[in-house]
Amino acid sequence: MNDFIELNNDKTLPYGTSWENILKLLEAIKKKQGDEKGIKAVYTGAKIDATRKAMETLGLVKGFNFEKMGKELAFEINEEKKKEIFLKVILNYQPYELFLSRLSEEDFVRETDIEEVKSFWGKHDFGASQNNRNEAANVFGSFIQLSGLGEFITGRRGKTTRIKWNPDAKKLIDETIKILDASSTQEQQIEHPQLNDLSKEETQKVVKAIENQIKEPLIDNQSSNLMQSNGHSLKISPNITINVDMTDWEIDKIQAFFKAAYGEFDNGKDVENI
Repeated sequence: MNDFIELNNDKTLPYGTSWENILKLLEAIKKKQGDEKGIKAVYTGAKIDATRKAMETLGLVKGFNFEKMGKELAFEINEEKKKEIFLKVILNYQPYELFLSRLSEEDFVRETDIEEVKSFWGKHDFGASQNNRNEAANVFGSFIQLSGLGEFITGRRGKTTRIKWNPDAKKLIDETIKILDASSTQEQQIEHPQLNDLSKEETQKVVKAIENQIKEPLIDNQSSNLMQSNGHSLKISPNITINVDMTDWEIDKIQAFFKAAYGEFDNGKDVENI
């Protein structure tokens, strides 16, 4: 899965909307895409600005125009396929994906109190504040319902707000993660068709070479984008994830990879390290 840490000072989680508003705004943009005044005129939900911002954070829209996933949702007529797309959306968003992927089979048998979600986010430094996490939990619950993973139940008469999971929720999450992983690998292979797979032994050597280059796991977003190691530069670009399946590469293609991904590559010096 997407295992990078986004270097972004804005930690605000999506908040201030509901699944009803999200669906209504998708429909309004579908009718009047790009026309802000027209969209606001036909939109029948509430909190349009908060709804749009939440959808933008999740990669559905940019301004009042569709992103790829948003367009797929708006024009999909099959309700089950819509649920599949919503599930991909939430599993592509780190604060949601990390919480869901850590749940066990036993966790999905019972209902999950929404306070458990907030606590997880707090422990892992997601959310700009406790108030943000409180409001964001409702949006998370909305997407759980839209994706078909379960029912989001608002607490009443002494009962807490909670998620009641569908029996096949764990299976759906695991299958979707595999699909996303496969899609990510396929996209990388299309982008670099000259790269084949490496053998297991060669993969270990390449991974070791990369590990030797990286001295710090995280680089501050305000610092230099260059880190010197082993005699050449490793270029770091924030907010970019590259997943490469290295199973049976040839050495010359390893060189091509380093040059394509990291910039200049000194063949004479660096091949020795591989």
